[in-house]
Amino acid sequence: SAQPVISTSSDLQELWALDTLANTYGWKTKSTTDTNNIISLFVNRKSTALILKVKDKGTQHLEKTCPDFVDIYYTVEDCDTTAYELIIYVGYELVDTTTPVLYYYPPCIAIGSGCAKDIEPSLLIKELEVALQKENIAIESVCAIGSATIKNEEQAYLDFAAQYDIPIVTNTADELNTIT
Repeated sequence: SAQPVISTSSDLQELWALDTLANTYGWKTKSTTDTNNIISLFVNRKSTALILKVKDKGTQHLEKTCPDFVDIYYTVEDCDTTAYELIIYVGYELVDTTTPVLYYYPPCIAIGSGCAKDIEPSLLIKELEVALQKENIAIESVCAIGSATIKNEEQAYLDFAAQYDIPIVTNTADELNTIT
């Protein structure tokens, strides 16, 4: 008897399955427009720039299996984003463009922080968000927040970690004093 098979355009064309890449490689994802619109642009082979700011198993796969309508860049600055109909970005930066962007954020940025005892959680969270934005870093790429061991019960850190699903890593004062 025949087995039913469900396939997608990306399967039939042997293209990347954009909707499953993040899960496959442990990346977080975000897009500037509807995901179905992005997938449509991709499977219809519209001009696409792939910007690989980081290197990991997933980006190595993308490099090896790159379709002919995709151009690879390694920095945002090297890519004229207005020359493309779609941007696929793998890294940790915020990309400012009017072209539709599918972001993949590998967990690759660890941040360190200190704060006053019993700081209002919303204040710490806002300050960390602003600091990351000022440095052009997407919060989705943060893999850990570090501080002194004394802060491991600080509610503001616990709230930040819970809100963004990021672990807290603490170090003793002696360990912190060895960091240069």
